[in-house]
Amino acid sequence: MEVQGPGLDANNRKSNCSYFTNYYQSHFNGNEDFVPNPSAIIAQQKTSVIGALWFFNENVIEEVKNSDGSKESFKKSTDIIRGAPNLG
Repeated sequence: MEVQGPGLDANNRKSNCSYFTNYYQSHFNGNEDFVPNPSAIIAQQKTSVIGALWFFNENVIEEVKNSDGSKESFKKSTDIIRGAPNLG
C-alpha cells in the first residue's frame, strides 16, 4: 500500500510544531522544543504517536464528527490530514 501525504509527519508545519510543543510540555512534563527541529516529533515512537493523535484531535475530529458521510466530506477530512492547500 502506498502512503501519500505527511501522515505522522503532519506536525512539521511551524504553527503545528509550536502548538504541539506547548501541548507536549504541559501534558507530559517534557522540555522538548519541536519548533527548531520538527523531525524530533517522529524520531521517537512515543512522541510520534502522541503527535499524530494530537494533530487528529486538533485538526480533523470536528470535520469527521460533522461529516454527512458523503465522498466530499471524506475528501475534506483526508485533505486536512494530508495537508492539502486551499482548505479555507
